[in-house]
Amino acid sequence: MKAKKAIANALKQRRKELNMSAEDVIKELSYRGIIIKEVTLYGYENAVSSPNVNTFLALCAIYHIENVMEYFGDCV
Repeated sequence: MKAKKAIANALKQRRKELNMSAEDVIKELSYRGIIIKEVTLYGYENAVSSPNVNTFLALCAIYHIENVMEYFGDCV
């Protein structure tokens, strides 16, 4: 559970570092064929739920996280 919360916090922090709103992220995901609601994104960011692999990798791309293992390595 600690890893899930750490990854959720890292996703939220990165979105904020990029000054992106949840709406911005939802729009970017939709361009990639992934349709979710804001409440779902907030669920990911608060460790209520976890994105599937495709959504997680799309979020990494949107957030310019090129090396997933390096960026999230301390989380797991």
